[in-house]
Amino acid sequence: MLLFILTLVLIVVTVGLLSIASNNKRARWLAISVILPIFWTLFIAVFLDTNDKSVALVAMTGSYVVGTWLPIIHILMALVFSNKKFPTSFVAISSLAAIAICVMFIFPGKLLEGVGIANHDLQLAFIPYLVFSIYFVALYTISFLILIRAFMATRTKDKKNARDMGLLIVSFAVAGLIGGFFNIGLPFFNIDSLIWIGPLGLSVILPVSYRIATTNEHFSALKTFLRGLLYCLFSAVGIAAMLAAGYVLLLIGRVGGLNDVDKLIAFFIILVILLPVLVGIYLLMRRVIERLDSDGYRESKIMRELARITEEAHEPSMFFNSVRHTLRDAFKTKWVDVVTFDHGMAKHIEFAIVGKTIEKIVHNSRKKTVYRGELKNKADMDVLLVHDIDVVTPIVGGIDGKAVGALVLSPRRRRFDRKYGETLERIAVVLSPFVQSSVYYEEILGMNDKMKTEIRRKTEKLRENNLELMKVDEMKNDLIAITTHNLRNPLFTISNGAALLLDRRLGRLNKNQRHYVDTIALSSKNMSQVISDMLDATNIDHERLKLRSEPYKLIKLIDDEVAAIKATAERRGKALTFTNNLGTDADYGEMTGDSGRIQQVVTNLLENALFYTRTKIDIILNKSDDRIEFRVIDDGIGVPKDEREKIWGKMYRASNVQTKRPDGTGIGLYVVKNIAEKSGGGIIFDSTEGEGSTFGFWLPIHAKMERRIA
Repeated sequence: MLLFILTLVLIVVTVGLLSIASNNKRARWLAISVILPIFWTLFIAVFLDTNDKSVALVAMTGSYVVGTWLPIIHILMALVFSNKKFPTSFVAISSLAAIAICVMFIFPGKLLEGVGIANHDLQLAFIPYLVFSIYFVALYTISFLILIRAFMATRTKDKKNARDMGLLIVSFAVAGLIGGFFNIGLPFFNIDSLIWIGPLGLSVILPVSYRIATTNEHFSALKTFLRGLLYCLFSAVGIAAMLAAGYVLLLIGRVGGLNDVDKLIAFFIILVILLPVLVGIYLLMRRVIERLDSDGYRESKIMRELARITEEAHEPSMFFNSVRHTLRDAFKTKWVDVVTFDHGMAKHIEFAIVGKTIEKIVHNSRKKTVYRGELKNKADMDVLLVHDIDVVTPIVGGIDGKAVGALVLSPRRRRFDRKYGETLERIAVVLSPFVQSSVYYEEILGMNDKMKTEIRRKTEKLRENNLELMKVDEMKNDLIAITTHNLRNPLFTISNGAALLLDRRLGRLNKNQRHYVDTIALSSKNMSQVISDMLDATNIDHERLKLRSEPYKLIKLIDDEVAAIKATAERRGKALTFTNNLGTDADYGEMTGDSGRIQQVVTNLLENALFYTRTKIDIILNKSDDRIEFRVIDDGIGVPKDEREKIWGKMYRASNVQTKRPDGTGIGLYVVKNIAEKSGGGIIFDSTEGEGSTFGFWLPIHAKMERRIA
């Protein structure tokens, strides 16, 4: 009876181990190694409980066949727990030896000659049994030596693993002694009634290996056993329901008076009842196991809350705060933090050593959750211990597969298990795109702040430069004002002296003397014009150019200027024609404005045309719609196409006139344009390089003037 109970316990343990085998290599191999002891124990239990000699013979044959493979399984399990690779050649040779020994058991009379029912004794062939005993003890000793070697290799490097290896060595030794004494030693002396004690050695080795397999990787041993128990219970209930349904169908089939159709209908009714029962059992089992694995939290609820946060939170700080609160409340930890990496460096960490430690742990974690107790580096473990960090889960980016952050959690009251780590890893997958986006967002913010600082610095520099320029400009204006004031007086004297000489008031001049005096008078006039233009340009720049508003006669003004320049044109051999399409001032009345400034504009345009034209100048005055237009047309060198917009700027001269007139200032047209616009009009300009130009201006016609023209 005790062996049957042990068999059931082994079945539950195996099912529990298989339920976590996908994530736990040790659990997987321990489950495989427990399957054979289940049959070994079951066969011995049947042998001790049966009264049928043939059944007893088959049971003991099966027991020794299974026992042949036990030492090989123990070797493989020792290699797994020692983190060693399987030697393929050794496993192959051992398997061939096990097959050979199994053949001896299968054929009657080779090893097991017979069994006794009354005293549960065995008739064993001495030599074959001696070979089997040597084979079993040799392989079992090899597994024992593998564990001892692993213990010696880890006792100084990894004390926790060395402690586990020590417990396994002790359990292997005790189980080996019990099994060897009661299942191998005593049968030599024909004492077979105590062979049932041998399987009890599993009660020593199984709990130790089971605990190591389910705790080294943070699986709860108790939870794993309960999972196996639940799977077995629900499976038993399901099988019982199916058997009950089958029994009911069998009873219905025996009931008389029912035809085949009635039996078929009854069958479908039972099936319809059975299916919901089986589905309900399955769902109930899933729900109970989920609650068992939840460890105080529900993953589905956490994921729903994270989905809500990702929809509502827009700023990284708000998002991460919500994530911290959600995970802290779900896992019942003191605190939770989300660490982001920027170019491999941990950010938002108060102490640099913690950031470096987390970075190193994440780099070596292979994308898996790392528990403080698993760390082999004592310095890293001490850093986490001092700062109350128990779990680190990497957050891996989807673009390049590198870690972009980590989930860091403090210890919790309930013990961590592997499912907890898997939940954190799935949460890390959900958080990954947002963590990566936050890294880029912070980089952009940093660049933005840097750009703002640089712009602020540049703006301040420009402001300082602008103030310096304003000071320089004021100094320039002062210099121009002083210079022009000091130049005007001597120029006035020179100009008046030249005029007196030309008027013969100081006597007659010969031809040669008159030529020099004309040159003096013209140069002084040009110099006076340059000084006036410079003053006007300065006043325009500082918006100090003032225009008078008074009535004046435009046509008379233009006639006088044309007549004044006509004599000069004829003297230089240039034909000058004036076309007046307006008539006289008496026909339309007077203009309102600054006559002096308008005269300055007309004079500038006429003198420019006279200087640059080749053979002729055409002057046209006419009316176009609601304005009066004045044009001066020459056949001079013209203006290059790409410089037409620039010649109205201050101090600018076209490239093709700088050699023709190197003494020009480039101020005259700038002054003309501004005077015309301030008078309410504008400029007229057209030019073809090499053929000539048209310069002019227009002024608006007032309502009073327009009525007189009409």
